[in-house]
Amino acid sequence: MATIVVLADDLTGTLDCAVQFSKQNIDVSVCNYDSLDGSSMKNSASVLVVNTDSRHIAPEEAADRVRRITKLAVQTKVSFYYKKIDSLLRGNIGAECEALMRAAGRERMFLLPAFPDNGRYTRGGCQYYGDKPVTESVLGNDKFSKQLSSSLPELFRLQSCSVQTRVVGISEPLPQEQVTEPTVYVFDAETNEQLRERAAELKNTELPWVAAGCAGFAEVIPLALGLESGADREIQPVSKALVVSGSINPISIEQVRNIDGAGYKVLYLSYEQIHEKPELLEKIISLAREELQQSGTVIVATSGDTAEADLMKEKDAMCSIMATAAAGIIDGMKDCALVVFGGDTSLGIIQEMRAKEIKPVCEITPGVVCSTLVVDDGSKNVFITKSGGFGGKDAIVEILSFLNLKQSK
Repeated sequence: MATIVVLADDLTGTLDCAVQFSKQNIDVSVCNYDSLDGSSMKNSASVLVVNTDSRHIAPEEAADRVRRITKLAVQTKVSFYYKKIDSLLRGNIGAECEALMRAAGRERMFLLPAFPDNGRYTRGGCQYYGDKPVTESVLGNDKFSKQLSSSLPELFRLQSCSVQTRVVGISEPLPQEQVTEPTVYVFDAETNEQLRERAAELKNTELPWVAAGCAGFAEVIPLALGLESGADREIQPVSKALVVSGSINPISIEQVRNIDGAGYKVLYLSYEQIHEKPELLEKIISLAREELQQSGTVIVATSGDTAEADLMKEKDAMCSIMATAAAGIIDGMKDCALVVFGGDTSLGIIQEMRAKEIKPVCEITPGVVCSTLVVDDGSKNVFITKSGGFGGKDAIVEILSFLNLKQSK
């Protein structure tokens, strides 16, 4: 039965957070919000990570999803809650954090949004990517979910939250004051050691609290809660890999271009292509399957050149196209890993493949998660996911190296 519930607003974030527990050999279950009920929560592993799929919806609807799940968790006697937020401050952070606090009946939330391994730092209550506030950085212009502010306190105000906020500096002790209104404590941090130090402080506090942050802080939550590790997990060997990038994040686009320049086969798709010539999708699937059989690796990616006005309109259509392509390419392929960039694309693919379970296994690099995907017929695939803004330019090469796959000459 679940004793810890983690709520994330997209699939890659869900898996990124879940693997922080599973890589420490702590039993984890992952599910989508629309498949969750009291029975599944009672039959879950001790840690249940739920994808609310709420990053791109209205704040009121996002809060309702979080509230419903939290109330269900309260009924099943869940003892701890963690709200996973986006490290670039996208989505309905304020609305969801407030909904969790009020539904759980907790007046303190300790929020540590730093993710040092991926260059995200919190300074003076503001979120930075490298040396720039996230809204001023290269990742500060998300076309689907624009960041309102780099300042967490300001972000909560802009999202019309009635919770109080207080910034806690790196050298300040854990706040112990009594509160009469829900209060979010935003902690500065720039290193993993500072996150671990806060977790150690929390382990010794008797105050009732909930936590929030990125995968960086999730990694040390087991320390804060005194969780014990279980048995090691292994991934199945593969001989092929299909890489699908539905992300238009500039980092993912650079990663695809880098692998294209290295001589790997990359097939580009755009909404306009498939809309004008639907038969082209079948041709892409056929070409990709042939390349997989010959070389063992193929990359299918969005072209990333659609106008911004069209992107919002065509996002769901492109997710559907990429999901159809991935399912068609991998169908019947034995020992083939599926590597997906982008949370919306990942969710579309698992729905298209009628997956019934995702089991996080390990973390390849920070933000790159390896899981086992179990589909309806019981077959299993190695399933690797990455948020669009994570990883260096050689991310695809690193993933293929992890899978022991090399380019066929």
